[in-house]
Amino acid sequence: LVATLVGSGGGGAETFAYQAKTRGCHLVTSPVLSAAEKTTKKGSEGKDSTGFLLAFAQHTSCSMTINENADPDVRTDMETALNLIVPEAWNQEFFQHTYEGPDDMPAHVKSTLFGAGLLIPCRNGRPLFGTWQGIYLNEHRDAGGWGGGHNRKISVSRVPSPPSDSGMVSVQKSLTVSPPGRGCHVITPDVVAAVGDELSKVESGLLNVFIRHTSASLTVHPGSAESTKHLETALSSAVPDSWTYKHFKHTEEGPEDMPGHVKSSILGASLTVPVSEGKICLGKDEVAGPLEILLCEHRSAGG
Repeated sequence: LVATLVGSGGGGAETFAYQAKTRGCHLVTSPVLSAAEKTTKKGSEGKDSTGFLLAFAQHTSCSMTINENADPDVRTDMETALNLIVPEAWNQEFFQHTYEGPDDMPAHVKSTLFGAGLLIPCRNGRPLFGTWQGIYLNEHRDAGGWGGGHNRKISVSRVPSPPSDSGMVSVQKSLTVSPPGRGCHVITPDVVAAVGDELSKVESGLLNVFIRHTSASLTVHPGSAESTKHLETALSSAVPDSWTYKHFKHTEEGPEDMPGHVKSSILGASLTVPVSEGKICLGKDEVAGPLEILLCEHRSAGG
């Protein structure tokens, strides 16, 4: 994991168009990083010591996620999983927004499921990816977006750490967490311990936690044993292990692996929470109790 705490700062932005050749999941790490290099040249502070890279798809029928950069079957299977989770048959069965075709409203749902933007921690201007992580643009329509086809605009911004003489807090720490097994586990104390005393100095800011793996994820959720068990049950019901040999091609790492990749993209590798008056603002559920930062391990044997 990487925990990055930043008070504020400034940076640059660059927008580029990516031509997705077909519907499906496309690896766009290289063009995103090329755009990020241009933002570094535009920024007045020079290269980041620490900070963030924000990639944002300016559309409502595509999405972005972080997942495996190696086996192309993972991208094929991710598209298969999305079509199983949000089938086009729903267009006639449940939806009212149908005039743009059977893939349109399901595409809006998929876009919201995965999200339009990614916040990635950086050090010295480079994203702190794990070995197997890459950036996906997920095109959810056969004909692309309204009026633009598969030509998708992606905005890339950088949020560098504030200058050292600004008096604002900026700290980035790597930490290793070893969950006891598959399931959702509270890691709030680990994250708070990682950023240390610097947290108490932040009057207003944000804390980003980023997991450098493609079969685990992060979320905020009630931290009781019952609540975390329910979350694991829900994830396993939404993306069952039985899909592996029935629908997927990426099967060589066992029945939990490809479902783990899908769950990782649903919850996400990057989590950002507000900080106020030296404390993480997680809040409390009136029924289930305090909210916590959870690491969701989607494989029994880990990564």
